[in-house]
Amino acid sequence: LARIGKSQEFQNAYSSDIPAQGAFLIATEVMRADLMARALEGAIVRPRALVVPMSTLTAAWPVVDETTHAGSVMGGITAEWLDEGQEPADSTAAFGMLELRARQLSLYTEIPNTLLADAPMLNVWINQHYPEALRWAEDLAFVKGNGVGKPLGFLNAPCAVAVAKETSQAADTILWKNLLKMFSRVVPSALSRFIWVANLDTLPELGTMAQNVGTGGSLVWIGEGQGDETPPVRILGRPVYFSEKVPTLGDEGDITAWDPQSYVVGDREMMMVDSSTHFKFRSGKTAVKLVERVDGRTTVLSALTPETGSNTLSPVVKLAAR
Repeated sequence: LARIGKSQEFQNAYSSDIPAQGAFLIATEVMRADLMARALEGAIVRPRALVVPMSTLTAAWPVVDETTHAGSVMGGITAEWLDEGQEPADSTAAFGMLELRARQLSLYTEIPNTLLADAPMLNVWINQHYPEALRWAEDLAFVKGNGVGKPLGFLNAPCAVAVAKETSQAADTILWKNLLKMFSRVVPSALSRFIWVANLDTLPELGTMAQNVGTGGSLVWIGEGQGDETPPVRILGRPVYFSEKVPTLGDEGDITAWDPQSYVVGDREMMMVDSSTHFKFRSGKTAVKLVERVDGRTTVLSALTPETGSNTLSPVVKLAAR
């Protein structure tokens, strides 16, 4: 599970006779599990977020309920210059408690027993790629889950802010000003570690962005990676990760500036893989099921009002719909 890959999607039914239903999994000369795998995009959240073990069904995670830097920091710590003997004003820091609840995520499929007999390596393939597919579903929830019976994705975090489009901006476009304004809304503590997460549909817009200079202008350099560096592009010095899990071009959140350290994953550290030849005995199928229990939340409860400035700041800054 250290490296998240992408597997060939399972169909609802398999067959050793019908290629579209699974016969393609049976090699004519040699069975190689790695030849059956097709790369899924790597996980965005888990490798970068704070992952904490959960020994029970629920876990409380303490957070600072910080909404402003105007007059105090860290939810209520004030700083005053006092004369000798002068007492500081009363101030109480505000704390919150984030509840992580182990949510059950399950994968299930049915495989004809004849296919299992014809393809003995299929069991190896299932053991390898079922967890990878589970990580895919898990990451999808970490990105845009609604928090109802599943994790709350960072795109739906209560602290997230959306930067409005420019006046008269055309639909399905991304302007250099959009990204500059998004950068300006990132909470300062995250400026050195946030990443851009964007749908691949945005690449043509990002690659052809232009900056107007008087009556002329030039394309915006987004930077090419060197050697094996991934990802291959950067915007304003921060890396860009493309994902099909975020909204498509023109929808809110098609590109987001996100601080991974603002997200906590609660991991029950239990994964069960089970199979049964009895459940679908009359159909001659083996049922395969994998279950994981996990949760995820953004630890920042609300956008931050800065000491000076007219706009709130956040570790999650989305581009609004256009």
